[in-house]
Amino acid sequence: MRAVLFLTLVGLAGCAKKREPAPADLEEIAAFMFRVWEDEATLEGGMQNLAPLLEANVDSDEAEEGWILTPLSAEAISGVDTNLEDPQLDLLLGAAVAARSPFTLEEHAATLVLQDQVFSNPTNYAAYDRDVWEGDSGTFPPGDTPLIRTRNDVETQNFGVTVPYILLKDYRWIRARGIEDAVIGRAWIEDVGCSPGGGNCLMQSWSIDLFYRDASTGGTIRFTSTWSQIESSLNDVISERVRLAALANGMHQVFESSDEWLAEG
Repeated sequence: MRAVLFLTLVGLAGCAKKREPAPADLEEIAAFMFRVWEDEATLEGGMQNLAPLLEANVDSDEAEEGWILTPLSAEAISGVDTNLEDPQLDLLLGAAVAARSPFTLEEHAATLVLQDQVFSNPTNYAAYDRDVWEGDSGTFPPGDTPLIRTRNDVETQNFGVTVPYILLKDYRWIRARGIEDAVIGRAWIEDVGCSPGGGNCLMQSWSIDLFYRDASTGGTIRFTSTWSQIESSLNDVISERVRLAALANGMHQVFESSDEWLAEG
């Protein structure tokens, strides 16, 4: 009987789905995590590789200036629900940044369920209304609810130009062996967003947003990677390098504005 049970267990183990190995380079992990986000076990593997890289590099010049990311692949975005038709992924500009926050992971998690998200970058957002349509917003911040999905009506405003769009963003708690707890968000736009009359359009946007418990300080390490394509008349006069720097600066502005809002209580 024991032999039969043993052989049965061996057979089940052989049929079990093997976890896809996560890449070891920070620039590749972000795209990997976007692709496997719905597979919690594989996502944990990505987090286990990313965590030590963040701990080692969060205070580096690269974390401040931004890591340059290669465009996402069609496979990476195949699992998300979007109305974008044949997005030109080769036109994406991608960057990632990281920084420390003095506030706890749970304090940051509590901000993710708020309806009004303008606080996260008031100089850029004219409106940012969040609807948590799946998951319990009351029990997500302490981690009792592991997953929420949100739909966001957003209006950005720069130099008097307003661009409205719908942003879909999901968040998941990750508790993986050997590392600290984390909350990982994945976001993308539902459709192209253009200013009234056209001329300025957010053609596509994809991102991974990470909050990782900082064991060394009791605060949080934040990491955001964003790939976007913006159509504007300024594209012809502003270099790719400048646009990448602006992308990195915008992510840091979200970090700083969120910390300022939390500090105000």
